[in-house]
Amino acid sequence: MRKRSETGPGPSTSSSEQSPVEPSPVGDEIIITRGREGFQPVRFHGLDVGPFTIKTTVRPGETIETATRRALKDLDRMAEIDLDERLPGFLSRVREVRKRTVAEAEKNGG
Repeated sequence: MRKRSETGPGPSTSSSEQSPVEPSPVGDEIIITRGREGFQPVRFHGLDVGPFTIKTTVRPGETIETATRRALKDLDRMAEIDLDERLPGFLSRVREVRKRTVAEAEKNGG
C-alpha cells in the first residue's frame, strides 16, 4: 500500500471534481466571480469595488488549479485598477459634501 503523499490526493468526493494535480483537458472553461468588496475610507461614506467575473480556459500544461490561480490574479488586478481609478473621484465628492455641510451649518448658525 502506498502512502498518501506518494499517490497524491485521495479520491474526489464528487465525480465532477478533479484533483488539482491532474492535468485538465485543454480548453475546459473556468468561470470565476470575485464578489463585491466594500471600502469605507471615510466614516459614513463607502465605496464598493466589484463584483468581477472572468471566463478563461485551461491552457496546455495547466491544471484547473493553476488556471484558477491565473484567473484570480487577473481578477485581483482588475479590482485594484478599479479602486485606484475610482478612489480619487470618490474622495473629491466626499470633500465637496463636507464643504457644503459645513457651509450650511455656518449659515444656519451652527
